[in-house]
Amino acid sequence: RRLERLLAQCKEAGVPVLLVGVPVSSPQRRACTPEVNAVFLDYLASLEQRSGCSFTDWRERVPDTYFGDGHHVYPEGGVYFSRRFAAEELVPRWRTNAFAQQ
Repeated sequence: RRLERLLAQCKEAGVPVLLVGVPVSSPQRRACTPEVNAVFLDYLASLEQRSGCSFTDWRERVPDTYFGDGHHVYPEGGVYFSRRFAAEELVPRWRTNAFAQQ
């Protein structure tokens, strides 16, 4: 509910929101059943429709070698993710002014 209230406030204020499925290791991803994953993705799709936010899924985009545990990357993993995320998600959105169009 808090997330939904925050998204509503952002929408009302004209603040664009990009929700990110953060990287997790493959053992962590395997622990999530397909049914749970489907509910998660359905909920995010409903948030996108209701709040006008965007969602990008990066849960599978960082190799396991960068993880110190299921959720936390080593410093090198942080650099790897940050550079790719900026290049593939943020820069294109800024170039096309996609953030302002939400």
